[in-house]
Amino acid sequence: IRPITERVTLTDANFGSVPKYYISTQWDRTVTPLLQMRMFRSAQNVRNVQYVQGGHASYVTIPQTIAAGIIDAVKRSSTIETPC
Repeated sequence: IRPITERVTLTDANFGSVPKYYISTQWDRTVTPLLQMRMFRSAQNVRNVQYVQGGHASYVTIPQTIAAGIIDAVKRSSTIETPC
């Protein structure tokens, strides 16, 4: 329960430096596409945004599409050089 009850501080040096990949669900009425866009545009180090025709529970309704998006993000991230 500790991760739920303790405040987390995100810093530009740590979380901001992590490459991010987004899958934006265009039919989502819970987290609307506009809100999703605001989130990924305000985030640092966004490497790619993929848009899918699905709703909030796309991992249930279009799992193959979501899995393909995750696999694509893994492939993209494995080609990025990271300092040792």
